[in-house]
Amino acid sequence: MTTTSGSHISSHGGGSQNVQTGDGPQYNNNDKGHQFNHNNFYGTNIKDPIYEEAERLQKEKEDCLRSLSYQNIDARKIDISSAHPTTCNWLFNTEQFQQWCQRIEPSSHNGVLWIKGNPGTGKSTLMKHTLQYCEENIFQKSIVAAHFFNARGDSFEQAPIGMLRSLLYQLIRKESSIYERFIPLFRDKQQKHTQWAWREPELKNFLLSETQCCPKPLVLFVDALDECSESHVRNLVRFLEDLSIKAKIALNICLSSRHYPNISMEKHLELVVETTSEHDKDIITYAGDKLTKIDEQIKTEVLQKASGVFMWVVLVIEMLNRAYDEGQLEAMHQLLQEVPSDLDEVFLTLLGKYNPRKQETLFMLQFVLFTERLLKPEELYFAALAEMKVHVGPWDPAQITPYDIRRRITHSSRGLIEVRQGGTVQFIHESVKDFLVRNKRLRILDPDLGSDIIGRSHERLRSCCMSYMTTQVSQSATDRAQIIALGNQYPFLGYASTCILSHAELSNSVKLAQFLQLLNDNPLILERIRQFHNTFDTDSCMEYIKGAQLPHMLAHRGLNRLMKILLEKEIDVDAHGGLFGTAIQTAVAANKGEVVITLLQNGANINLQGGILNTALQAAADHNHSEVVAILLKAGANVNMTQGGFAGTALIAAALKHNSEIMTMLLKAGANVNAQGGVFGTALQAAAVKGNQSYVAMLLKEGADINAQGGIFNTALQAAASEGREEIITMLLKEGANINAQGGFYGTALQAAAAKGKKDIVEVLLEAGADIKIQAGAYGTALRAAVSEGHKTIATMLLKEGEKVYGKEDISGTALDTVVKESEKAIKDMGGADVNTRGGANCTSSQATIYTGDDDGEALLELVGKWDSKSDYFSTALQKAIITNDDEEIISVLLKEGVNANTRNIAFKALFKGIPKQGKDLMGVLLKGEIRANCQWIFDTALCRAASKGMEDFVAKLREKGAKFNTRDIFFSYTLWEDSYYDVYRILLENGADINTQNYRVEMEVEPQRRGVYIWLCLAGLMLGILSMFMI
Repeated sequence: MTTTSGSHISSHGGGSQNVQTGDGPQYNNNDKGHQFNHNNFYGTNIKDPIYEEAERLQKEKEDCLRSLSYQNIDARKIDISSAHPTTCNWLFNTEQFQQWCQRIEPSSHNGVLWIKGNPGTGKSTLMKHTLQYCEENIFQKSIVAAHFFNARGDSFEQAPIGMLRSLLYQLIRKESSIYERFIPLFRDKQQKHTQWAWREPELKNFLLSETQCCPKPLVLFVDALDECSESHVRNLVRFLEDLSIKAKIALNICLSSRHYPNISMEKHLELVVETTSEHDKDIITYAGDKLTKIDEQIKTEVLQKASGVFMWVVLVIEMLNRAYDEGQLEAMHQLLQEVPSDLDEVFLTLLGKYNPRKQETLFMLQFVLFTERLLKPEELYFAALAEMKVHVGPWDPAQITPYDIRRRITHSSRGLIEVRQGGTVQFIHESVKDFLVRNKRLRILDPDLGSDIIGRSHERLRSCCMSYMTTQVSQSATDRAQIIALGNQYPFLGYASTCILSHAELSNSVKLAQFLQLLNDNPLILERIRQFHNTFDTDSCMEYIKGAQLPHMLAHRGLNRLMKILLEKEIDVDAHGGLFGTAIQTAVAANKGEVVITLLQNGANINLQGGILNTALQAAADHNHSEVVAILLKAGANVNMTQGGFAGTALIAAALKHNSEIMTMLLKAGANVNAQGGVFGTALQAAAVKGNQSYVAMLLKEGADINAQGGIFNTALQAAASEGREEIITMLLKEGANINAQGGFYGTALQAAAAKGKKDIVEVLLEAGADIKIQAGAYGTALRAAVSEGHKTIATMLLKEGEKVYGKEDISGTALDTVVKESEKAIKDMGGADVNTRGGANCTSSQATIYTGDDDGEALLELVGKWDSKSDYFSTALQKAIITNDDEEIISVLLKEGVNANTRNIAFKALFKGIPKQGKDLMGVLLKGEIRANCQWIFDTALCRAASKGMEDFVAKLREKGAKFNTRDIFFSYTLWEDSYYDVYRILLENGADINTQNYRVEMEVEPQRRGVYIWLCLAGLMLGILSMFMI
C-alpha cells in the first residue's frame, strides 16, 4: 500500500472516520455498509502510515542485522570457561592495563594492549573476564564489541570475515548512528543482488570509516588471533594497527594470541601471562579449590610443574582427584612426580594408559580432527559404534539418552573432546589438535596409519560412511518427510550421505576407482546418496536433482581428483541430468575452475545446450564467475549462443548481474551487442531494468540498437520506465529512443510508469511527447493502468493531459471518470446497479460489493449466475474476493453456490494473484472448491504461480489435484532462480517435469490480450517487483 506523510484525522466517536494516507482521500466507516479504500479496497481500517513506516524500518534493521549474523556468532564466548572466583583480577592493576584503559600517553601505544601467552595459559578466560569487567566498570560510555576466534569452530569462527561481521553486528545494535551510516550499504546490496554476501574489504572500509566519525569512543576485543591461518593473522594485525593509527576518535583495542606466529606491531602495550607472579597465584587458588584432598605440598608441586599453563593444571588435577576417589591417597604424590610437565606429554599419558577401547578413542580423535563439518554428539557416537561393528538399530532416546552419549564421548576420548554450546563436539582446547598433528603423534598412537596420516584417516571415514549407509540403515525412504524421519532414527545418516565423497577425495586408498565404479554401476546406491544429500545438505547452494549422475555430483563438489579417476573409465562426459544439464555446466555454476579444465581436457562439449542456464558460458556469466568465463572463452566457447536459458545470452546474463568485467570480456571476444534472447530480449533492456547507467552507456557505445524490440518489456525505454530509472530514460531519449514504441507487457513506456506508480517518470515521458491515447498492453491504456493500480495522482495527471491534448469527451470513460473524480465519496449502495455493468476498477456491481468489504454472503447469493461476466481487469466477483478480500467465508459461499471457479480469467488472475496475496489458508479454500489445477488459458496458471513463489506445499497439493508438471514455461519465472526455491525445483523435476523444455521463447504481440503478454508474464513477471499488478 502506498503511504505518504500528511494530515491525520481520526474520530473515535460514532460517526465516520477519515484518514488521509495516500494520493487521495480514503474513507473508513465503522457503521454498516461499504467501506471504500481507494488504494487497495481492503475493506478494513487502514494502519497509521507512521506506524507502518516504523514497522518497515524495524524489519529492515532486523534483516540488516541478520545479514551480518551467523549461526555460531556468540558460541565461542559462551563456551569459554568463566574465570574461577577471585582469579584474573590481577590484570586490572597492572601498569600496562592502567596505561591502556586510561589512555596514558596514547601516542606511544595507539590504544592497543596485546596479551600474549603459551598454549593453555588461560588467555581466552582472561579475555572473557576482562571484557565483562570493562563493560561494567570502565567503558560504560563507550561502545564495546568483542570477537573470539575459534580454530575448532565453523568457517566464520576461524576467518577475518567472521570477526568483521561479529564486531559490526554488535556495534550496529548498540549505536543507532552507526546503523544509519551502514544501512545504505545494505540497501544497495538488496537492490542490486538477489543473492549476496558481505565481503571482507567493504566491511573493513566501513569499520575504518567509523574510527573517523563515531560519536562515542570504541573499544574492541579480539581473542585468539593465532587461531586463524598465519596469512590471516598477519593481515588482521596490519588491519587492526591501521585502525589504531588512523583513528580520529578514542579507540581502544585489546588483543590476545600465542607467541607464534611472531608478528610485530610497531606501537602497542604487551603483557605476557605466564611471566606474571599474579598468574601463578591464580593457579594456586584454582588448585586449592579444585583438589579433593587439600595438600599444600601438592599445590606447590602443581605450580612448579605447570609453568604457567592452566590447561596442564586442569588435566592433572582431574587425574589427582581420580586417584583420590579410588582410595589411592598415597599414590597422589607419586602420580604428580611421574606426570610430565610438558602439556603434550600429558596428552600422551592420558591416551597411552591402559584403554580397552583404544580403537574407539583413536577413531573419535580422528573424526573430530578430520571432520568435514562440526559434528553433533549423536553423530560421533553412532559413527563410533558403526566403526566398532556394533549394530544398535534405530536410535531410541529413551534408551540411549543424550547424557549417556556425552558420558561415552568423554570417557572414550579420555576427556579431550567436549560438547560445546550449540550442541556440537570439539577438542577441549586448541592444544589438543596441535598435539595430534605435531610430530606425527597420531601415528605414534596408531602405527597402522603409516606415513600418510591424513589420507588414511579420510579413507577410514569414507569407509565408515559407506558402511553406515549400506549396512546400518536397512530401511528405505522415498519422500523428504520419510528421509527426515529416517535421519532422526539414524543420526549419522545425514553426515554420511553428504560427506562421503569429500572424504573419498582426500583418501589415499588405491581402491577409489573401484569405489567410483561401484557408485556408477549401482544406481540404487547412487540414488540413496542423492536423496539423502538433497535432504541433509542444508549448506549447499544446489541439490542433486533427480537425474543427476555421478559426474554432476563430483563437479558440484569440485572433487577434481575423483573426477579424473572417473574419466579414466568409459563414461559419457556430456551426459545430461540434474539442474544444470551437464557436468561442465554444474562445475561452472559451482565455480570449480579446476574441474572445468579437467572436463574440457577430457572432451566435454563446451557449447552443449541444456539445463537451467542453457550453456556453460551463460552459467558462468549468471553466477559472476569471471575466472571461469576466461577459461571458457580461451577454450572456444561460442559467445553468441542464443538458444535458451533465462538470460538468453551470456552478455545479457552479465548485464543482469551488474558485472562490467564479464561484459567487457564478452564484448572483446566478439559478443553481438544486439543478440536477442531470454526474458529481457537484449542486453540493453537488461541493463535498463537493473538501472546501471554506466552499463547502458557502455552498450550504446558498442552499438546497441536503442529501439530493438523483444522481451518482456519490448524496449529498453519501457524497461527503464517500469523500474523508475529516470537517468537512464533521459539518456535513452537523448540517444533517440522511440517514446511511443508499442509492445511488451505494458504496451508503452508511459503505461509501464503509470502502472508502477512512477509519477516522476510519467511527467518526464509526457514532457517528452508520450502519446496518452495509445491502446496497448495488459491494461489497454496508461490511464486504465493508473486507475487499476490505485494511483490517483497519476490518473488525474493523465486525465488533465488528455483533456489538454485531445479534449475531455474523447479521453474519459464513465467508469474511469467516476473512479478518479468521485473517489472522495464513499460507495454507499451498489446493489441497485446492473450487476453486469463492465469497465473501470470495479467492473460490476457484484464485484464492487465484495471489493468494498460487504461481508453479507447471503445477499450475494442473489447474484449467482451473473458473477462470471468478464471485464478488462477483474473478471468476476469470485476473483475480486480472492484478490482483494481476506474473507474465506465469502469465498467459500461463492464456491459452494456453484460459481464457475475455472473460467479462464479466474484461473489466470484469481489464482495467479490470490496465491501469494492470501497465503495458505485461502489456497486451501480454493482447492476445496474444486478449482481445476490444470485450468489453462495459455499456461498452467496455479502451478506456475505457486512454483514461482517458492510455495513447496502448494506445488505438492496441486500435484495431488492433478496438475501437469511438464507444462511448458513452468521453469522460466525469474523467481525460480533464487536458491530458496530449490525445494520447488525438486518436486517439479521428481514428478517428471522436463528441464530442457525450450518453448519459452515466444514472439511478443502488440495486441494486449494475446498469448505473448501472458507467457512472458509467466517467464519473468515476478522479477524484482517489476509487475506490481501481480505482486503482493
